[in-house]
Amino acid sequence: MAHEFPLAPYDIDLDDYAAKSWLSFSRGSGADLALVRLVTHDSPFDTVEGVEVDPATFARGQRFEVPLGDTTFAYVRRTPGETVRVDRIAAVE
Repeated sequence: MAHEFPLAPYDIDLDDYAAKSWLSFSRGSGADLALVRLVTHDSPFDTVEGVEVDPATFARGQRFEVPLGDTTFAYVRRTPGETVRVDRIAAVE
C-alpha cells in the first residue's frame, strides 16, 4: 500500500495541499472545498470555511464560507499519484 499523505491540520491556512489529505465539503451542486475551520456567525459553529483546491497543482484557491446546514462532508485521501474521495463508510461490527 502506498504512503497516505497526512490529514491537513484544522484551523491552519495552507498555501497548497500537494502533500496532504483533507476533509472536504460541498455546497449543493458546487465543487468540493477543503475544510479550513468552523466559524460562528449567528449560532455556535454555524458556518463552514473552506478553500478551493486546484485539482492539477493542489494550490489553494478562493476562500468560501457556507452555512453548515447546506453542506455534505467527505474525506479526500491522497497518496503519491492518487486522489480518492471517500463519501460513504460502511459500519462494521
